[in-house]
This record gives sequence, C-alpha cells and structure tokens, in this order.
Amino acid sequence: MKILHYNIPEELQDNSFIKSLQAHALDYGTLTENQIVALKSILGIELTINPYSLQTVKRYIQYFYRPDYHGDMLQDSNYAYNVSDKMLEHKIQDAHAAQYGSEVYVNEYKFVDSFDIPASVTNVHYFMNIFYDDYKHIVDKLERNGYRSTRNKNKGINALNSLTSGNPDEHIVNQAIFKVRY
Repeated sequence: MKILHYNIPEELQDNSFIKSLQAHALDYGTLTENQIVALKSILGIELTINPYSLQTVKRYIQYFYRPDYHGDMLQDSNYAYNVSDKMLEHKIQDAHAAQYGSEVYVNEYKFVDSFDIPASVTNVHYFMNIFYDDYKHIVDKLERNGYRSTRNKNKGINALNSLTSGNPDEHIVNQAIFKVRY
C-alpha cells in the first residue's frame, strides 16, 4: 500500500486511521499538513525543522511614578519590550518635570535583559507572556535530544515550526510539552 509517496508496511495496512488517510488521498489527491505530520509520526519518519531567523528583544522594567496628594511619589512596575529611544527620552523629560511639582504621571524604563525569539513574531508582548517559556523548553529539549520516541520528537518539531511561523497553535505547543495528553 502507498499513500502519496510513503510506503505503508504490512502491519499498518489494517489500521483504520491509515485507511482513512488513503481514502482522503485518493479522493482529494493530497493530504493536509496535519495529516502528513500524523502519517510521518506513525511511520517513524522524523520531521524537519523549518529554517527561521532570530531577533533580539530587549526587556525593560517600566516604573510608574505618580505623586499622591502629599506630593510623595507612588511606584508600581511592569515589563515592556523593545522600547524606542524616543520613548525613553520623552519619559525622562516627564520625570524631570514631575520633580518640580507638576501633576503628571511619569513612566521610567530601566533595561533588564534581552532574549532571542523568532523574527517572524510580530506581537512581541503576547509571545513573551504566553509562548516564550514553552519555546525555550522545546528548543532546549530538541537540542539535547530529550524526546524518547520519534512521535514525541515530531510533536516538538511541529510545535517549534508552529511557533516560528508567526502564527502559533496553542494546542500543538501544549501537546509538545505534555500539558495535553490523549
């Protein structure tokens, strides 16, 4: 039996999933990307990592200063990413204005550290808050060859390809780091 250009061994030819893939391939002439990933995992063929480039993201801690009704400065902090030099200069001018009693909210940015993330990521703040830890976990596990089976390694490669495409699929990523099992 053959599906597209993949030879199916005899022990898998009675599998109902393989039969459904063959029927789909005969009806439509092709398989979807997810079906090809599943077929390669069943056959024990490793996926390839799509080439991607990295960009460096600088993380700043953003301090919010606000004078209270006594004139003392209140403070709170949050993270900001890739703050422009123009914003830094503007905020410093506001900070100097606030020292002389003007009633303004003041933001000050202090550099914390930098990270390398895929260049295809457009919403850096969303990626850093939701996917960065998972991305780092998957990359580290693939580098040290931490997946025991080809099927799990393919899940990791599929998740990495999803993250580097600029349109991450949260379910695929969760499967790769074993948050979802079924």
